[in-house]
Amino acid sequence: MNEPFIADDQTMARVAELMRMFNDAVGNNAMEDATARGISSAAGLHDVKQLLVADGDKIKALMDRPWKMLAAVALRAAQNGDYVLAGRIFGFTYHWETQIAPQLTREDRAEVLLFNSPPAIEAEIATVALGSLQQLPGDQAILSNATGSLTAGVLTRAAAIVLVDAPEKGVPVDDVVMATAKSVLGRT
Repeated sequence: MNEPFIADDQTMARVAELMRMFNDAVGNNAMEDATARGISSAAGLHDVKQLLVADGDKIKALMDRPWKMLAAVALRAAQNGDYVLAGRIFGFTYHWETQIAPQLTREDRAEVLLFNSPPAIEAEIATVALGSLQQLPGDQAILSNATGSLTAGVLTRAAAIVLVDAPEKGVPVDDVVMATAKSVLGRT
């Protein structure tokens, strides 16, 4: 269960669908929860009972699996030139970590089956997003709904912030990637 996640065509299509669902869910807690459950389910985590019967190492592997799946899909999307999907996955991850996860109760987590993104996987997704989003015009909407939009430029800066802050979380960042992130933020 701790093996790398391979993003096959079916997983790519399902995650793209879930990212569209997330785009439409902003402000709708029930839809955000359904998106999170869909992500966990697509990664093989269907029921809280899976966590209750697992041992310590397997629990962590199960909890990390949805994030590994998102990282694998983001990487394959970037390799395929689908920079918007890679950006949406980062946008979801960033929104989850900054806006949703901090407010979840234990009961909420048991229901949605999506926990905090491990810092190393968050940095991996941010690295892919940084390169992908820079391929798009800065004003291109990546996530957009009635409440507004997050553009490639805004998400590029957010990815750069995640990467610049990663070493504080014990996550090493490639020197070239760090230099790019700092450049995006106007730091040297």
